[in-house]
Amino acid sequence: MALAGCSWLLLSATFLSTGAEVTVTPKPAQPAEGDNVTLAVHGLSGELLAYTWYAGPTLSLSYLVASYIVSTGDETPGPAHTGREAVRPDGSLDIQGVSARHSGTYILQTLNRQLQTEVGFGHLQVYEILAQPEVMTNSTALVERRDTLHLMCSSPGPAKVRWFFNGGALPIDIRLGLSPDGRVLTRHGVRREEAGAYQCEVSNPVSVSRSKPFNLTVYFGPERVAILQDSTARTGCTVKADFNTSLTLWCVSRSCPEAEYVWTFNGQTLKNGQDHLNISGMTAAREGTYTCIAKNPRTLLSGSASVVVKLSDNWKVRDSQPIHCWPGDEEASVNLSPSSGSSRHDNCACATQASGGPGRDPDCAGLPQGPAGLCLVPRASLRAQPAAQPTAVRELDRRPRAHGPGGGFCQLLAAGAEAEPHGRRPLHTQDRHTAGQD
Repeated sequence: MALAGCSWLLLSATFLSTGAEVTVTPKPAQPAEGDNVTLAVHGLSGELLAYTWYAGPTLSLSYLVASYIVSTGDETPGPAHTGREAVRPDGSLDIQGVSARHSGTYILQTLNRQLQTEVGFGHLQVYEILAQPEVMTNSTALVERRDTLHLMCSSPGPAKVRWFFNGGALPIDIRLGLSPDGRVLTRHGVRREEAGAYQCEVSNPVSVSRSKPFNLTVYFGPERVAILQDSTARTGCTVKADFNTSLTLWCVSRSCPEAEYVWTFNGQTLKNGQDHLNISGMTAAREGTYTCIAKNPRTLLSGSASVVVKLSDNWKVRDSQPIHCWPGDEEASVNLSPSSGSSRHDNCACATQASGGPGRDPDCAGLPQGPAGLCLVPRASLRAQPAAQPTAVRELDRRPRAHGPGGGFCQLLAAGAEAEPHGRRPLHTQDRHTAGQD
């Protein structure tokens, strides 16, 4: 009953406060959850009879934590007591294992022998140990200049928020999209440069925690579509290849994800879904325009590049141009084609087909032999006409030679050239087969 009477006495004596400056400070000043805290009192004076603590903004009974009688050391808990508070003889208040709910304003009221009261105020802020935050987003992959990036840092409790991009500070232009509290990041028309790893970090005076990286993909392209030769050399508009050689064209572009490729030849789609196209056994039939079309399945955009493929100018004689001659006493067909056996491309191959079956022209015995039984005829043997007059193969004549057995060898005569008489007429004449000019 005495404690109750004292309590009421303190409440009724509130109006007799002298207004002396009494302060309350927590120790430690920035406690974390679970710490033991002491609300230390400073500025007490005179002989005191009792202390009364309140956990709230006013001296209301509902905020009463405990009353303490100095002479007896008796403590009476109030409605706001949590079971962790205890009043010291010097008037300080101990709180064991504080939690977030212990945060707030605390008031100490003292009573002296003259029944005068003094009041001191203090504030306690208990900081939580922050859990790892999480970056939440509307999408992990966006299309450049079309979609909006929206990131949110999710973390319970008050905390300071910082963002990181690829492990470093957030670029200033991206920081412009932050909300006032820093928890939301918005970017309209996201750019490819903004693709990467995003993290948010939350902190308070007692803990720091950073989220796992959130990887953002930004789709773009295709752009800068080009066709390269041999995967490294840029081709330009025209690619020239030697007869019967192989050529590989590579299609490259800047695209995310990797573009899908379609090849066309003179407007006709080829059955090739790769980034390269192999052209083997180059002939006149393979001359034309090759186009690569790059398509991005995410952006739904496409781009293309084209090159013209031609036979090299070194090859003056086209393949499959038959002429005829008489090697020895037998009639034979001679097919004139570029020789793949000459690295200098300065010879032509004279292939013979005797009337009795496949064979090698005996009149070529003194000439070097190319692949597949072809004999090589010096290009100088092709007698060219002036540029204004088209050159045509008329006949082959037997002429003396300085080496090898026999009486002659096959020589090509240009149209209008005079064949040396041998008492025989040409077996065949073909006037429209171009032999070329050096």
